Amino acid sequence: LRRATETILIAFKDAVRNGVPVLAHGACREQIGVHTCDRRSSRTDYVESFPKVDVSHVKHDEDPTSWTQRESKLELAQRAHDFLLWL
Repeated sequence: LRRATETILIAFKDAVRNGVPVLAHGACREQIGVHTCDRRSSRTDYVESFPKVDVSHVKHDEDPTSWTQRESKLELAQRAHDFLLWL
């Protein structure tokens, strides 16, 4: 979520500066896994780092996912599908 947001804010800096909203969504993330790099930052930390980003669709402050097993490709595809339906 952090790297994607940094990329968006760089790539679309003029649009953001002109008021185009940036929205974070909890389903938009890389494959969930068992390593520290697979974890997302807390919502609180994210808000502090990116105050212009709407995080109302990041439901939990702390990452609620299980860290005992890697998300399967099917689970990842289902999460992506659910996001596209939301969008």
